[in-house]
Amino acid sequence: MIATIWWRGSVWTLDHLFWVDLALGPAVACLLAGLATGRPAALVRLLDSRPIRKLGLSSYSLYLTHAPIVIIVYEKLVAGRVAQGVPAFLAALAVVLPVTIVVARVFAAIFEPPFRWRPSWAAVRDAAARASRTAWTWGRVVAPAAIFAVLVWRLGTSPFVHGLRAVDGRALAAASGLAVLTTVCCAWRWRIVARGLGVELPLGTAVAAYYRSLFLNVTLPGGVVGDVHRGISHGRDTSDVGRGLRAVAWERSANSGGR
Repeated sequence: MIATIWWRGSVWTLDHLFWVDLALGPAVACLLAGLATGRPAALVRLLDSRPIRKLGLSSYSLYLTHAPIVIIVYEKLVAGRVAQGVPAFLAALAVVLPVTIVVARVFAAIFEPPFRWRPSWAAVRDAAARASRTAWTWGRVVAPAAIFAVLVWRLGTSPFVHGLRAVDGRALAAASGLAVLTTVCCAWRWRIVARGLGVELPLGTAVAAYYRSLFLNVTLPGGVVGDVHRGISHGRDTSDVGRGLRAVAWERSANSGGR
């Protein structure tokens, strides 16, 4: 049946949806019966894996929320911009799949607990906190993908292609090497200042935090948000936010003085 759907396409499938459902129903029932007996073993192991089990916790919410997401993505992003058939299906799937998983996880964390048990207000607050953490974790992955999809939708692919063609490989490699060297040296300077103030700072942690602060400085207004975040994060890790902020302030002053 799946081979027939692939061969005849989505239009034929929708036109014969009743008969397709009628054929798939017994097949799915047989599959579930086989899984209940532990066969096929490879599929049972796959379904028992941690990612699939976590997905199962929000499967009902996924069922409830996926339809409007599919319609919006297809109508606003795919239809008229991607060739019909398999290309349109793959393009829609690439956007819909991560978005629906994130929405379902957040929806399940907020709305499903009251129907599973009768929680206290503390449990509801904990569920909301977990939902916020889940949204932030997945949002960091989905948001860049969504932004890129909107840019491609509004501008097309030609600006990206022209930009890639204009890049000189040797110049890019040289610039990347200089940027890495400069960032490592700045992180090393920060580490020296921090140790002078009596707080430890591993070089690897300093480099990672410095890269993050540079990104925040150039993308957020003010140009210092990344440095503030760097100081507070280091202060929390060492249980002394004041010294963490002072270390960043002294390091930034040394940077300005060096210029």
